[in-house]
Amino acid sequence: MGLPPTLQQPDPADAYKELYDSLDEAYWHASDVSSKDLVHGVETEVRQILEAIVQQQLATNTAAFAALGAKIQTANDGLKKIQANIDKITQNIALAGRVLGAITTVLSLFP
Repeated sequence: MGLPPTLQQPDPADAYKELYDSLDEAYWHASDVSSKDLVHGVETEVRQILEAIVQQQLATNTAAFAALGAKIQTANDGLKKIQANIDKITQNIALAGRVLGAITTVLSLFP
């Protein structure tokens, strides 16, 4: 019998896809150019990680996924900046909540 759904690790592909989608929306709602630049830069890193996961089916290969370590660390650093500045990036509370939720999920995969 598997773990209850609340204790299961999220699928990395799903987590990164949700994050990518929320960052894409946040980019269009960003309130200034520096916020747009921050979101776009991290969005690009997340897209590259997502593409690697999908292309190489890394979600089931922990060693291969860990090989993305440097890119994941770069993305995580940017995600932490977005977390800290979400109130400056968007005034849309629902969007901010989705972005923060997606960031939290992804950061829990590889903190």
